[in-house]
Amino acid sequence: EEKRKAQKAASGGRKFPDDPDIEEIPILKVQDVDYMNLDQICNGLKENKCFVKLDLSQNRLDEDSGAVIAALLADNKVITSLDLSGNELTNDGVKGLVEGLKENKSLTELGLSEVSIGMQGAKQIAAMLKDNTTLAKLALNGNDKIGARGAEEIAAALEHNNTLVYLELSNTGLGTPGAEVLLKALKKNKSLMQVCLQDNRVDSKVLDKIDDLLDNNYDDMSGKVKAALAARSKRRAADLEARKKTNAARLKAEEEQRKKEMAERQKQEAAERIQREQELAQQMEAEAKAKDAEEERQRAEVLAKQKEAEELQKAKEDAERQAKEEEERKMREEEETKRKEEEDEKARMEADPLYQLLKKEEEKAAKKAAAKAAKLAAQQAAAEAEALAKAQAQEEAPAPTPPRAKPSPRVSPKAA
Repeated sequence: EEKRKAQKAASGGRKFPDDPDIEEIPILKVQDVDYMNLDQICNGLKENKCFVKLDLSQNRLDEDSGAVIAALLADNKVITSLDLSGNELTNDGVKGLVEGLKENKSLTELGLSEVSIGMQGAKQIAAMLKDNTTLAKLALNGNDKIGARGAEEIAAALEHNNTLVYLELSNTGLGTPGAEVLLKALKKNKSLMQVCLQDNRVDSKVLDKIDDLLDNNYDDMSGKVKAALAARSKRRAADLEARKKTNAARLKAEEEQRKKEMAERQKQEAAERIQREQELAQQMEAEAKAKDAEEERQRAEVLAKQKEAEELQKAKEDAERQAKEEEERKMREEEETKRKEEEDEKARMEADPLYQLLKKEEEKAAKKAAAKAAKLAAQQAAAEAEALAKAQAQEEAPAPTPPRAKPSPRVSPKAA
């Protein structure tokens, strides 16, 4: 195999008619795609007039995604290249996809590497290849469950397909038996010019025979086919140039529209900002009025409570004053009544002769008692003066034998 590669390198290998520069082809690479948001992407691409290559590789698409993408390809006639490699489409997903590709007339490249398909998936792809007349490149590498039986299905389809130019079958588990059935199909197929069979453990002799047939296909290609390929390349270049002009005009229109929308948005934002400021000012004014009204209400409540408290205090004081006045009036009435009673009693007694006699006796007894008391007081004062004089005399003279004290006169209780 290395010898064959060296020979190909020395001879320059098989060359295809020139295509437009692949870097100039508008490519849409979409990431983080799953079945939940695939519908949104496909709906957006239905009106696509720009992107020629759609790359959905290495996402989270599943068996339900194939039919959704097939529906997109049924409506979109611009996309010529589709890459779904690295998604878990499985046999069911590929079945839904190829059903839509049977009617598609624009897709020329299809990438289905490592999409977890086996013999049944290869059978569905083979059925599509029998009817499809536009697909030129097909990649199935990395699907190691295809095996020899899947290779038989694809080989049977290649006997009827005259448009496929490039077929990638590396690491598909077909082995030498699968390569042999491909060799048999290549004896009838005159369009394939490159088949990749790496990592399949194919006998080198079989590989040499396949390589020779591919060389013959390339060498025996008629001028009409070459002219058709060249014309296709020319059409693709013209289409690309037209799309570039269309895209430039579209981008210019979009830029003008974007500027217009930006100006409108800025104008609207300015109007909204002014409106917000006015609303904020009105709100602040309303809040200030509400605050003033609330403060006024609170002041009114305080004044009302103060007035009520003052009225209650005044009523209480009036009640206390009235009660006190009533009590004083009652006391005065009682005193007046008592005084009148005393005066009446006094007048009554003064009018009684016996009372007058007793009163006179009492006055006499009182006078007599007062006289006795005055006399006794005088005697006591004289005795105290005499005792004081004696005491002073004793202090001044030698102390003589004290005379016997004379008893002080006693006043009988009756006399007192």
